Amino acid sequence: RQQATMLARPTEVLAAYDAYLRGLAATRQLTIVAVQEALRQFTTATTLDPAFGDAWAQLSRLWTLSYLLIRPTAEAASQARDAATRAQQLAPGSPHTAIARGVYAMVVEEESERGLEILRAGRRHSPNSVDLVIFEGLGLREVGRGDEAITAFLHARSLDPRSKQVADELAHTMLR
Repeated sequence: RQQATMLARPTEVLAAYDAYLRGLAATRQLTIVAVQEALRQFTTATTLDPAFGDAWAQLSRLWTLSYLLIRPTAEAASQARDAATRAQQLAPGSPHTAIARGVYAMVVEEESERGLEILRAGRRHSPNSVDLVIFEGLGLREVGRGDEAITAFLHARSLDPRSKQVADELAHTMLR
């Protein structure tokens, strides 16, 4: 099942995929300008292909990040929720959808345990998703469950031993 998901094309619209990749590239920096650029790119991707589930999931995640880092507005919360709902309709089994829904629950709704359960459910569907494991670790760390977060990051490291992000998050968690 996971191999079929990996082989499936996320979109048939090349320009939408290009915008999606530009959005992912922008997310590598955690600055207001980068978040705004990623929002623009994921919005473009979903406009060009309204059926592009992973683009909707990333759009939701970035609106949640905007809510957290830039300004916690009703518009950001609404945009994040609506994009997560659309992602769930289009790509319910995608790890990106689980991340979008889980992060939204933890950040906007302030329901950490529900968010963690959404991430765990996503991992049951996509057990080898490094991103899901990382976000679960981040959530566990934020609720003060450091030992469980370390276990999650160690698992992420076993899945992607060369990931700088995993190494950084593991070190940050161990130093807390």
